[in-house]
Amino acid sequence: MRDYRFFKLVQKFYAFLVEDYGFALIYKRRDTLALYVYYASPTTGVYLTLDRMDTYVTVSFFVLPDMKPPNDRASEHGYPLEYLVQLHCPNMIFEPESQTPDDMIEEYLAMTSDAVRECARDVLQGESSVLAHIVDRWRERQALLISLRNE
Repeated sequence: MRDYRFFKLVQKFYAFLVEDYGFALIYKRRDTLALYVYYASPTTGVYLTLDRMDTYVTVSFFVLPDMKPPNDRASEHGYPLEYLVQLHCPNMIFEPESQTPDDMIEEYLAMTSDAVRECARDVLQGESSVLAHIVDRWRERQALLISLRNE
């Protein structure tokens, strides 16, 4: 997928961030490994990454005191969309049906934007306490998995 097409699709599927929640598109970047798009409001950052090797889109959230963008590859340090999906929309599944990489990426963008719209409303409105709750639940789950492995 051409970089330009990915950036256009992100703007199409994530226009609701700007229109409904007052976010601003802060930047679009590319490097040899990935494409990055960063939206921010005064309280929240939304960071999208397209890994060029896996043709997979990740979405992460950041609590912001200002609109300072995270560093590239920051999706590793934010709150992944998957955590919010597990909390608010546990039956939601991300399984694209397309066979070509370009179509899969477009499907991922459509699915993730639907998930953000449906499962992350509180975060988009600046309610960040849910993110701390998500981290607590994730740690509990990890501890349970480790204990199950050790049995």
